[in-house]
Amino acid sequence: MRQPEFCFEVMNRLDLDLTNQLENPKYMLVGGIMSHALSHEATVIDLEQKRIIAPMDASPTIVRKEDGSHRDADVVLPYVATKEQATIARRTIEKSTKYKLTASVFGFETKKASTDRHDRTQANIRQWTSRRSVDDQGRYYYDLYPLSMEVPAETYDTWNLQLPSGQLVKTISPLGILMAYKIRSISGIRHKDKEKIAALEDKVLSIPELKQQLQEGIFAPWQQFANDIATLGQSHYYRQESVIPGTSNSDLMLFFIKAHALKFAESHKLPVKLAHTHIGALALRPLNGDA
Repeated sequence: MRQPEFCFEVMNRLDLDLTNQLENPKYMLVGGIMSHALSHEATVIDLEQKRIIAPMDASPTIVRKEDGSHRDADVVLPYVATKEQATIARRTIEKSTKYKLTASVFGFETKKASTDRHDRTQANIRQWTSRRSVDDQGRYYYDLYPLSMEVPAETYDTWNLQLPSGQLVKTISPLGILMAYKIRSISGIRHKDKEKIAALEDKVLSIPELKQQLQEGIFAPWQQFANDIATLGQSHYYRQESVIPGTSNSDLMLFFIKAHALKFAESHKLPVKLAHTHIGALALRPLNGDA
């Protein structure tokens, strides 16, 4: 019987290749590979060096056992990336990992102050997942129309995942990995992510310094944004300061309807199964903010 391959085994050149190929060498590995590594009981979180030290046992398999699909390497480019830059990053990731991992690349959007009704309508229809954006003053935001939250730039400081080989791969703070699952969807916390989030919380929030950062420190706005998504999606309640100026009652109602529709779809196997096919993934790329 063929032994399963692990993601860490094909990631040893990832940092070197991305650093060499990208005009702006900043990137952050996020998503399932990082959540799997971070939540493992033997993984060490080194606050002083901003390093996540993971053993091979903390690596997920390349091929998912449940459906036979290849795992994604989700990478954030923490700046407004062009399509060409995103394409270079995607091709580099797949070549570097010997085409064993499927690359998904997410950049930042330019924060728009437009009050144009057409733009708002388009955002209301298209946005089902949150967007990262940056304005012309260099301030960072999370957006999920009509919600918007400024977040401290320090929350995007570089951390490193240390592979069993000793090689490093750039990532984000453990709190960024945890909170991404709470703020990414208009439906709030997805059913399939509940166990993952619980495991991450057990690991990450057991460290007092990180718990403090989430409750009243630099990551508190991320937690507030998660609360805003949940309350508007579940009860139609919202904080006035959480929505962009000019938001109408119809905007708020559409958010509420979309949140419930997506939560219903996510609770049934067929829509979820279709979303995980290759064609489904391609179709959902624009809605997920993939660059």
